[in-house]
Amino acid sequence: DDYEELVCTGDLHYPSEVLPPGCTGLTGNVFIEPDAVSFEAIDRLTYIGGALHISATESLLSFSMDNLTYIGGGLHISDTESLLSFSMDSLDTVDGSIDIYNTTNLDSFTLDNLTRIQLGLRIYDNEGLAYFSMNALVSTNWDINISGNSALTGFGLDSLEFGGDFYIRDNASLCESTVEEFECYLIYSGGTTYFSDNATCEADD
Repeated sequence: DDYEELVCTGDLHYPSEVLPPGCTGLTGNVFIEPDAVSFEAIDRLTYIGGALHISATESLLSFSMDNLTYIGGGLHISDTESLLSFSMDSLDTVDGSIDIYNTTNLDSFTLDNLTRIQLGLRIYDNEGLAYFSMNALVSTNWDINISGNSALTGFGLDSLEFGGDFYIRDNASLCESTVEEFECYLIYSGGTTYFSDNATCEADD
């Protein structure tokens, strides 16, 4: 294992617990607690064997984990009113799922180095999210659900080859024509598409 010499065992509850000196990886989960205000003390992590959980943060405006390349158990961001932005510019593989939901003020994000999600992508009920991109993402074996994002006007999934059920629905600002154009270029190998109840936009004159 390329990470073996640098990986520490166990979970981390941040910021109440300190990442041990020298650790650039963890075998367990990372739980971000509600009082976190920055990721400065953990942004050296390159590997998380478990999941990264970010939920109910009260003062976290943004974070960066630009050294992180691998998450084994999933990326979960939910119920955050304060979060405006984040960056994970080196993230390549998530062997769990990505779930981003019930954020209030997150308006956009990019994960354009990400090539694989093993267990599905779910982005839903994000009140302020207007755009996201994962333009290097090639595959995910489970469902994709992009639903109930009232401000969403566009997204980038330019490299996607897909094998599960796909939901794009109930996005009040996402034009049906945008969804239809995306569907034309989707390399699709299984499952069912459910594209419905998005915005009916008038054609430009």
